[in-house]
Amino acid sequence: METNRFIQLRKIFDGAVSLPASEWEGFLQRACGGDAALQAEVRELLLAHLSQGSTEETGGMQSTGLVRNIGPYRILHELGAGGMGVVYLAVRDDGAFRKHVALKLLKRTRAEADLIQRFHQERQVLANLDHPNIARLLDGGQTEDGLPYYVMEYVEGLALDKFCDTQRLDLADRIRLFQQVVSAVQYLHENLVVHRDLKHSNILVTAGGIVKLLDFGIAKTQTPIAESPDLTGPANRLLTPNYASPEQIAGAPVSRASDIYSLGIILYELLTGRLPYADAASKVSGEPPLPSANIREDLQRTPETTAQLRRRIVGDLDQIVLLCLRRDPRHRYPSAAALGEDLRRFLDGRSVIARKEPVIERTLRFLKRNRIAVAVAALILLSGGVGAWKTVEAAILTRQADAKEAAFKRLLDSLYQSISAKPPTGGGQTATGPATSPLVSPARHVDDIRKLRSALEHDLIPAWSIRPGDTPERRALLEQAVRYLDSVRPFAAHDLALAAELAATYKALGVIYEPNSRDHALAAYRNAALMIEGASGGAANIDQGDGQWAFIVARITSLGGMVPEYGPTSSPGETSYTVTIKREKKVPVDQSTPSDPRAELPPTDPGPPQPVNPDEYEAVKRSLDAAIEKGKIADGTMKTIQDSTEALGQAVHPDIRSNYEHMKRALESAQQAMSRGDLASAHDNIGIANECAKRVMKAGGR
Repeated sequence: METNRFIQLRKIFDGAVSLPASEWEGFLQRACGGDAALQAEVRELLLAHLSQGSTEETGGMQSTGLVRNIGPYRILHELGAGGMGVVYLAVRDDGAFRKHVALKLLKRTRAEADLIQRFHQERQVLANLDHPNIARLLDGGQTEDGLPYYVMEYVEGLALDKFCDTQRLDLADRIRLFQQVVSAVQYLHENLVVHRDLKHSNILVTAGGIVKLLDFGIAKTQTPIAESPDLTGPANRLLTPNYASPEQIAGAPVSRASDIYSLGIILYELLTGRLPYADAASKVSGEPPLPSANIREDLQRTPETTAQLRRRIVGDLDQIVLLCLRRDPRHRYPSAAALGEDLRRFLDGRSVIARKEPVIERTLRFLKRNRIAVAVAALILLSGGVGAWKTVEAAILTRQADAKEAAFKRLLDSLYQSISAKPPTGGGQTATGPATSPLVSPARHVDDIRKLRSALEHDLIPAWSIRPGDTPERRALLEQAVRYLDSVRPFAAHDLALAAELAATYKALGVIYEPNSRDHALAAYRNAALMIEGASGGAANIDQGDGQWAFIVARITSLGGMVPEYGPTSSPGETSYTVTIKREKKVPVDQSTPSDPRAELPPTDPGPPQPVNPDEYEAVKRSLDAAIEKGKIADGTMKTIQDSTEALGQAVHPDIRSNYEHMKRALESAQQAMSRGDLASAHDNIGIANECAKRVMKAGGR
């Protein structure tokens, strides 16, 4: 039967069934216009309707389950039904070959002119597509009674969300699977097709983890079709409310951005187990909650705990999803490819585009956060201009730094007075020996050194990081601090608390010296190492819970120096230390110049490779690989910190830089230890690298 005749027959049938049965004959004579054959066909349908009570909603398939052939295909059973058609599992059974397929047939009750045209359009859209993640069209035609159908490859799999939850995929694997969907959508858009009905049930995943995109029943081509009615207007629009974009719900024009929105809904649900909105109407007026704050906790969908999942999602993934779900289509990702690239950047540990908002929005957010400061700045700009403000700002920073330097100088002077030792007046002089006043108790020394270290870490380092620079005055101030520490140092031989405070203070001096003077930094770090080793009785494996020993060793090594080993020391009244170097060579170091950087130490012989247990080696190797991956994330974080501080005209805080360089050196040391079979050393360095990477990432908000 021709499609047009079927439409005419259906129209007359629908008109007749709305009338009492006694009026059918008169209506048929008028409606059929003398066409006896048409009148007989309609009469036959009406009698069947009267005997059965109602027609089946399926596309001509009766509920009796009888086998029926459509062309060369034998129907096996129904797979599912949608708004326009029913999909059956069928098998080609014409003697040529056997193949299971999915056959979609237009519902008999939907056989109207516009829907038939939409069905033909869906079939044509599929015919033009060839992508590994899109179900392929195999055949098409119409049944004997005029209903159109088409045949696709049969995809045996689960819906995207059910597959992820059944397999308990972790966050990274869910994103990788979702990227296949993004790739298929990008292909559609490149071929000027908008899917308009992206949802989990239209995305199947095979047992092998291959995504297949289905159901193009309401897809829209972005090329004009001659003499075709608008099948997507408000009166005719078909959609799935939970996954439709705000413009689809409002009946506004639909573009590729609508598919981007639906992808955002799908990704939101994959990450959290929930839809972002309680109802479809909220999309038009409200904003979705952050994915990281809306994770479903009643089901264990992933290997990660809820807390672990929240930490992974917060920040970058939050912003990626929310950028997809912007109400204004112009503010979403410009393409599916851009979304896919941002997901790749997240998986690689790099910064994502979604965190870089448009300049206008960043400016508005800044104004909201800093209303008072902006108002003051605006008054200054209006009265004196930008140049005047910069001058005032520089003067404020200079005064702050000068005030902290002056306070530090006063502290040093008072400390010298407390041990009855006058501070040196010449910039290049060195103390000839420590002050040995018996009036100063060991506890008083500890308190004084603690004050000095606190001033270094909380006053001097922050002030100089805001206004960096190496001036003669600053160098003289640091030299004075070193001489004071050297004068107190002999008293640490039998005082563990004093040795620990001295070590921490020498370390702080090394951090300050390092950006400008490698030699002075190296000398300060060496003195810190001597203090720690002295306090521990020369033990090489002393317990340093805060990582201080590991930090000092890494800094000395990265600066090209050698870590000294502690040897027998003289009494507090004497003025020399003995530094024992590997290879059993001893080098005396004059106590009056312990910070002299010119005395280089001979290199250490690493010794022959050590025998290792294969299982232990593999375990340490896996830990090293994980630490290297974490280091890559820290690399990206450090780059972001550097960019942001440079943009503000500031310098990276020395603690952050030190942790980063310490991490790099620890990773290198771990790799070298692995190569020579020293698993214990490799394990220790891996722990150091992980801790330092964690501090860098924490400083960057990761």
